[in-house]
Amino acid sequence: MTRTEQELSVVRSTHDSMARLNLDVERLHLDIGRLRAARLSSNRIGIATGVIMCDRHITAGEAFDVLRRAARDSRRRLREVAEEVIDRGALT
Repeated sequence: MTRTEQELSVVRSTHDSMARLNLDVERLHLDIGRLRAARLSSNRIGIATGVIMCDRHITAGEAFDVLRRAARDSRRRLREVAEEVIDRGALT
């Protein structure tokens, strides 16, 4: 193998490695976005649980069950129902 062929091989290998790293970085950015959304969703669900606890004088576990059942019965996402509870100040 000539020196030029060796150098070309190194360049190709480096290029392949950079392409794989770029894919990894893109995946990590997507993961970060998902984690941020999940954290926000969890916070909002926690707030809604607290609203239900205060409104109904029940425990956190009971309030979460109420919220979960309301989401299931209305065939909506838990976060959507939580946002509604926060906006209205109670589960209606």
